[in-house]
Amino acid sequence: MPHECQAVLLRFLQEGTVERLGGNGPIHVDVRVISATHVDLDKAVEEGRFRADLYHRLCVLRLVEPPLRERGELLANYALSMYKQDGARKLRGLSSDAIVAMSNYAWPGNVRELINCVRRAVVMSEGRFITANDLGLPATDNGPAVKLAEIRSKAEKDAIEHALQRHGYKLSEAAAELGISRATLYRLMHADRLHPEPSGGHGSNGGTDADGDGEAERRAFADVGGFGVVSCSGRPRRPCEPPSS
Repeated sequence: MPHECQAVLLRFLQEGTVERLGGNGPIHVDVRVISATHVDLDKAVEEGRFRADLYHRLCVLRLVEPPLRERGELLANYALSMYKQDGARKLRGLSSDAIVAMSNYAWPGNVRELINCVRRAVVMSEGRFITANDLGLPATDNGPAVKLAEIRSKAEKDAIEHALQRHGYKLSEAAAELGISRATLYRLMHADRLHPEPSGGHGSNGGTDADGDGEAERRAFADVGGFGVVSCSGRPRRPCEPPSS
């Protein structure tokens, strides 16, 4: 709306009068104004395209209508109940992939496009349920599919890395925080190709007992690939190796 029209509308809302074209004076009117727009008015006010005083005059009771893609399933079921008798088969409803396809589509033609899409699917459907292929919506590129196992593996690796960093790569303390045994932590680190120390190495603080224990753990991890067992003498051995006498 041009700024000149915004000023006229603001004057009408403030004074409650209109002036006829060619008239001699203002005419008082008592009306209720209902306005609707597809424009983001908050953003338009920030950019100076819409008057802030007019916005606050209009925005007394604000109703936000969700986009069609968020309520498409409800309207599609309504359209299906109206036109399902046009199909050759007795349809039971919409399949899960059809609902996902409708949620991902922008619906530039609004409700009319949705109703026509459902009517076409009723005629073209060959099964008991309307599928995404029956709707004929353009494919949306949502990126490559990610398997659940990949998500779990990444979350597990991140949790182990963060625990190691918080405890200065002390495996016993990190394992206790994660709620697993040290042997399980060895196995998971080996599976995720995690090193028992930061990439830059670790510094020496004079050979304290804690450092000695950490060094023994790292030697055991490197020696048996994540399944090491430390003997009483401090020398790492394999689980099947008999203890030294």
